[in-house]
Amino acid sequence: MSAPRYEVKVTRAVRYGTGIVGHPAAPRERDLLLDVYAPVGASGPRPALVMAFGGAFHRGSREKDRVDEEGQKNTTIAEYCARFAARGYVAFSIDYRLIPENPHPGDTPLISNERGMPRARVDYVRKLMGLPPITTEQMLGGTEAACDDMEKAIAFVRANAARFGIDPARVAVGGFSAGARAALMVAFGARAPVRGVVSLSGFMGQDDLVRYVTGEPGQPKVLLVSGEHDLEHIASSFAGTAEHFASKGLPAGAHVIVGANHFYPGDSPVSRPGGGESTLEEEIAVFLADALG
Repeated sequence: MSAPRYEVKVTRAVRYGTGIVGHPAAPRERDLLLDVYAPVGASGPRPALVMAFGGAFHRGSREKDRVDEEGQKNTTIAEYCARFAARGYVAFSIDYRLIPENPHPGDTPLISNERGMPRARVDYVRKLMGLPPITTEQMLGGTEAACDDMEKAIAFVRANAARFGIDPARVAVGGFSAGARAALMVAFGARAPVRGVVSLSGFMGQDDLVRYVTGEPGQPKVLLVSGEHDLEHIASSFAGTAEHFASKGLPAGAHVIVGANHFYPGDSPVSRPGGGESTLEEEIAVFLADALG
């Protein structure tokens, strides 16, 4: 029997907190917002999926983070939220502060080694945006701010479980590119209470990987995805990252999208380990069903 599909109700611009921007010259608070994608008529409480967009911590939004490069387009985080709400999840596409806003980095640092932060994509995006070369302080502050915001969003969703009709013990987090990096850091570095992580071209520095991914009880299951020709720092570290998760006894699915660069859609073909073909979206669905029950 096929799983039911639901109509989706979208509630936009729900305030989940505030964050400081304009740091340090002219600090001010701005609202942090999320959009809620809920399955209409689904009996609760439902599993929840909190997702963050990509854009090198410089661009993109909770509504749109599509990029068309070399003829390939990614499925946006908003689209993933709509698709998984149709499958019965309550999905949240979150806003977070971006580096050009000069966000305050917060008081809970997660990055173990600032020298391990990859710059190539950030430099490329800043050139497109007409911005000067980035400083290490800006990179570090922006990444830490995004992680703080994602952690805040997870806490908000769990604290408002009754309002959203979710089970606070069945929450997964994920994202694309910068959003996936934040998801991994928050799930393992900040120990956010989540049961699964969907990392679409995410990245963890080697120092962070060793420090935070320990296999201790309660750490979440992880689905790792990369394009075959992804950004250099992602493609070159992907196999080692997957091996580290496996070495710690953490169930980790790992898929390389053949022929893809950094931008690949949810209907990309995926080969299953036991044989047969699937799609990326279907493999995410299988993973979430296993991680969240």
